[in-house]
Parts: sequence; C-alpha cells; structure tokens
Amino acid sequence: MRCTHGKIALVFRIVPLLIVAGMVNLRAQDSSGVIKNYGNGLHKGSWALQFAIVNDFQLKDFQGATISIKRHYSESRAIRLGLALSESSNNYHTSEVFIEEPDYRNESINDQNNDRQGVGVYLQYIMYPTTHSNIHPYWGLGPHLGYSRDKTVIHNRLIDGYDPTIRETVDDNIQKSWTLGLSSIMGVEWFAGKNISLTAEYGILADYIWSKNVSTRIYYPGSQRRTSETKRNSFSFSGTAVKFGLAAYF
Repeated sequence: MRCTHGKIALVFRIVPLLIVAGMVNLRAQDSSGVIKNYGNGLHKGSWALQFAIVNDFQLKDFQGATISIKRHYSESRAIRLGLALSESSNNYHTSEVFIEEPDYRNESINDQNNDRQGVGVYLQYIMYPTTHSNIHPYWGLGPHLGYSRDKTVIHNRLIDGYDPTIRETVDDNIQKSWTLGLSSIMGVEWFAGKNISLTAEYGILADYIWSKNVSTRIYYPGSQRRTSETKRNSFSFSGTAVKFGLAAYF
C-alpha cells in the first residue's frame, strides 16, 4: 500500500482537530465526580491546550512551542507553560569538473552537513481583568530560557590534473547559544463554545543572548590544523506578530 505526501499531510491536519473535538465533550468534575456546570473554561482547576491557527485553518504549535498548556488557579489567574523542541539535518553535495583537451582534468568536490538542535521553555503568569462576558482581555508576563546547537561540517576535495596529490580541507564549525529573556503578552479570548475559544495575541520579547563559536580547519595532506574561538553577547528587544489561536479546555 502506498501513502502519498498528500495523505500524510491530511492526517496531520485531522489529528489535532480530533483531539480538540474530543476535549469539547469533556466536562469539568470535582473530586467527588459531580459534573460542574461552568459557563466557560475560565474556572479554577481547568486546563487548556493551545494551538495556533495558520493558513487554511490548519492547527500548529502555539507560541512557537511544541507543547503549550495552561492551568487556571482561579477564574482570572492562570499559568501557561510552553516547551519548544526543534531538530533539523541537511546534507549537500556539489561537484564541478573542468576538462581541457587532450588530457587535463580538474575536479572540485564539496560535501556539507548541517545539524541543528534546540530547546526552549516559556512560563507566563496570565491575568484576566474581567470574566463576565464571552470576550475576555488578558495580559501576561514571564521568563523564558533557550538553548541551541548548530554544527556544520564542510569537506572540500580538489583534484588537479597536473598534480596527482588530492588536496582536502575539512571545516568543522560548532555554535552554541543560550538565551535568557522576559516576555509580556496582551490578548483577547472569545469563547465560541463552552470549552472552545479563539484568541488573538501580541507579545513583546526582551532577550539576552550568549553564544560561543568554535571553528576548526584541517588541511590534507599533512593534517595541519587551525582552530579559532569566538564569544559574543547581545541584547534584543522586539515585538511579535499578532497570533491567532484556538484553545481546548478540559
């Protein structure tokens, strides 16, 4: 049986919708198992999973997070936790050949590999000034931490027709970055149903970034090595684009 890319994409669109649909049917209960008839999800003890709404009403991670979950400690106060995980790997291969009659040949071969891993944790304290209507403004503030590692290896080989020696260089570059920041958010939440809401949110980020880059180049033949190290500190202050999201309460 063959599975096309279109079918795979359809599955990834349907699964989050099924999760949300299942949560709509959940009812908040106390420890005795008695169903409580809350007007919406903003009540003590409720949980919410949040998704971002993108083009064609697709659902994806919210706040740049792989997991974004909110816990209410009262009608007007909540804690939101976001965990962001990322990983990517790319490989490139290029080759160029120059031939000059009758018997000269020059060849250059390049192989490049890029690997990146990252993790981020976001924690925000959220307050709702009013909870007595279907439209609820809110604001929040909290810290976030991040770490990323980028590794790039470039292998170059040069074969010259006039020199039978193969000359090679291997460049190994590793960059590590740590981020410590503070984020503030302002938004509006509208309940389309008892356990489903739509949100529009804007944020401001203040980040302190520390990075370290180590580069090593090895020359062949001879195995000569050259290493350099660079450290950098920076501060950034920026705003985020308005994000539209969907929250499922349970």
